[in-house]
Amino acid sequence: MRAPNQVQTLSPEPPESIVAAANAIPPQPVAAPISYTVGVIYCLLAAVGYTLANIALRQVSDLDPIMVTAAKAFPTMIGMAPSVFLLWNRGVVLTPQRSAIGYLLAGCCVGQFIGNCAFQYSLSIVGLALAVPICLGTMVIGGAVFGRIFLGERVTVRTVIAIVVLIVATAILSLGSGRSAVRADLTPLQIASGVIAVSISGLAFSFLGTMVRRSLLSGMAVATTMFVSGVVGTFGLSTIALARVGPEGLAATTADQWLVMLAAGLFNLFAFFVLTVALQVVSVVVVNLINVTQVAMAAIAGVLIFQERVTQSMVIGVSLTIVGLMVLGKRKSPRSKPPSPEPDEAT
Repeated sequence: MRAPNQVQTLSPEPPESIVAAANAIPPQPVAAPISYTVGVIYCLLAAVGYTLANIALRQVSDLDPIMVTAAKAFPTMIGMAPSVFLLWNRGVVLTPQRSAIGYLLAGCCVGQFIGNCAFQYSLSIVGLALAVPICLGTMVIGGAVFGRIFLGERVTVRTVIAIVVLIVATAILSLGSGRSAVRADLTPLQIASGVIAVSISGLAFSFLGTMVRRSLLSGMAVATTMFVSGVVGTFGLSTIALARVGPEGLAATTADQWLVMLAAGLFNLFAFFVLTVALQVVSVVVVNLINVTQVAMAAIAGVLIFQERVTQSMVIGVSLTIVGLMVLGKRKSPRSKPPSPEPDEAT
C-alpha cells in the first residue's frame, strides 16, 4: 500500500492512498455542507477506498513499479482536469504565489518518483500487511520534521510519544520482515531493500504532504494540487516506464492488469474526494482514526487475500502502530504558521 498519509502536520496527499489518510488538513470545500453522521460515514468510505487501492496495487506487485505508478496517476489527472478548467474559466488564480507551484512540483516529484515507486516495489517484497504500517509510521516521523522545517509547526509531547511508539513498531516489523516476506526465496539483502524502500516511501509521502499543505496555505485550490500531482505522475513516470519495459513490455501487459492498475487510481481518487467532503464537518481526531482502520484492514487483506504469513512480530508491530496512531489522533490540531507572502510572488 494508498496509497495511499503525518496526521496533523501533513495534508491529504492527492495521488496516494496511504498519504491522504495520514494527513488531516481540511481542504477547500467542494460540496454543500453535510451532517456529522454522513461525514463519519464518508471517512469510513475513504478508509475502505484507500484499502481497496492498496489491494489493487498488491495484486500487480509483480509488474514494473514505475509503470504501475504511472497508470495509477492517470485517473487523478483526468478526474481533476475539469475542476481545474472550471476554476480557470471562473477567473480563479490557480497559483496565488509563484513560489507555491515550485514547492508543489518539488513535492510531487519526490512523492511520485520516490514515494509511489518505492512503496509499489516494497509490496512485492514485504507484502501489504507490513508495508502499510511501516509506511504510515515513517510518514508520521517525517511529517513532524518537515512540518517543523517548512511550516513552523510545533512538535508536542504527545507527538514525541507517538513517534517513539511508532519507531519501536517499525523496528519490530522490520526485524520480523524476513519471516513475513512475500516469497521464501528472497535473500536477506532483498528483504532489507523492501523494508528500506517502504520506509523511504513514507518519508517521501510526508514531504509531499507538507508541500501540498504549504500550497494550500498559499491559497492554491485542492483540485490544482491533485491535477499537478497527476500530471507529474502520468507523464513523468510514463516516460521512464516506457524506457524500462519497452513497447514489448507494454504489449505483454494483459487487459486485466491494466484494469487493476486503473482501478487503484480510481479507488484512490474516490477515497480522496469523500475524505475532502467529510473534512468539512468532522474533527481531525475522526480523520486520524482512519489510519488505524487502514492498518487493520491492510493486515487482514494481506493475510486473507494474499496469504501473507502471520508472525508474532507482525502482530506486535501492527498493534503498536495502531496505538501510536491513536495517541497522535487524540491531540489537538496545531495551528500552522502560513508562509508570509512575498511582494513579487503575486500572479
